[in-house]
Amino acid sequence: MNKNKKVLGFTLIELLVVVSIIAMIASVILSALGTAKQKAQDTSKVRELQEVRTALQMYFGDNGYYPGADFKNMLTIGSKKYINSISNNVTYVVTDSCTQCNSYTLKTNLSTGEYSIKS
Repeated sequence: MNKNKKVLGFTLIELLVVVSIIAMIASVILSALGTAKQKAQDTSKVRELQEVRTALQMYFGDNGYYPGADFKNMLTIGSKKYINSISNNVTYVVTDSCTQCNSYTLKTNLSTGEYSIKS
């Protein structure tokens, strides 16, 4: 037998080491992407809350009061449109069951807890 014969290819151990390294790198990347996605969703919810606050301030400037508990009706009053849409991420709370309110609280749930804006 010729002992100087060159072996081509990888051993099973070498392949297993490479596959395990790739798997560890993939798990780190996937966990980082999950965190980034949650932060992006939280940022979107906070931005929407701020847009609703701006619309409420414009409504207050025009009418002298904030809308009552059914605030989604403030989307359009006559020909005046304060905001295009409000998703279900935003909870609008008035101090009591008023129709012409003088304060409000906007709330949304983030991954780190509840976020609110008060008038």
